[in-house]
Amino acid sequence: MLMTKDIEQHQAEIIRLNKIIDVLTTRAEQGINNESSDFSLFQTAITLEEQVRTRTEELNTALESLTRSNIELDLSLNELSQMQQQLVASAKMASLGHLVAGVAHELNTPIGICVTAASCLTEKTEKIDEALNNNKMTKSALTQYISSVAEVMDLMSTNLAKTSSLISHFKQASVDATYEDITIFNLHKHIQKVVGTLSEQLATKNIKVNINCSCSIVIESYAGVFSQIIRSLLINSLFYGYDKKGTGCIDIQVQQEENQLTLVYQDDGKGMSKAVVNNIFEPFFTTNRNKGGTGLDMFIFYNLITQKLGGEVTCSSELDNGVVFKLNLPNLT
Repeated sequence: MLMTKDIEQHQAEIIRLNKIIDVLTTRAEQGINNESSDFSLFQTAITLEEQVRTRTEELNTALESLTRSNIELDLSLNELSQMQQQLVASAKMASLGHLVAGVAHELNTPIGICVTAASCLTEKTEKIDEALNNNKMTKSALTQYISSVAEVMDLMSTNLAKTSSLISHFKQASVDATYEDITIFNLHKHIQKVVGTLSEQLATKNIKVNINCSCSIVIESYAGVFSQIIRSLLINSLFYGYDKKGTGCIDIQVQQEENQLTLVYQDDGKGMSKAVVNNIFEPFFTTNRNKGGTGLDMFIFYNLITQKLGGEVTCSSELDNGVVFKLNLPNLT
């Protein structure tokens, strides 16, 4: 810190001036004891000593002022640090509130449909039961009832499946610590395997995937998490980056350094606007909600990297110029 250097410089100058005082005093005393000395030398020494003492007092005053300022700065930094922690905690609570509201909103629709369908089915069952008890049952009424039951059951089954899928996504979004055990695996082979699971979709859109990763990179981490991260990136490209584009190229580059692993994922798809990039990791943010998008995939992707792996991720993109995701992960080799 600059102020600390100023204090050290002032202290050094005070020490130097004190040494000068000692030297001048010694010489003056020697001059008085020397018969050939001029008394004016002693007067000069006294004058210089007074100037040195004055300068020393000024430096001491400045040093005290700097010390007080340094203490005040330390206190201010501590206050800022506490404020930052409070802001982070507030942001987490706000994010949690947003997530809970989003969960309620997303689950409300399919569950509401199931409740309505069940109520409708109950009403139709009561009517058919009444007709049966009054011996007014007809073949057409029974056929219509069976058809209605089939439709309602299909509707309920579809929406319950959607509810189950949403709950599964929410569990992943929480990044449960018991997600899986740490294993040792070859990263290049692992990425190849994940890409292979989507080979049919990639081939359909004529998208080539280049993997630039040393075959010697072996890491000790969560294999399932790495699978989900790579898969999320590929699916994001397939269904967003190339939704209207027939061909493309995806590059996955991995570099291993002493303290970290860097993975850069890049596609040449349609890209994203600045507004989309700024919100891409927000829960429930999606540009394809009308096609069934929940807006949770990239939120889960972000949480897996930052919370589960303790890493960092950035996204950069421009419209018609593809997208780049850069992951900095702690080296677990």
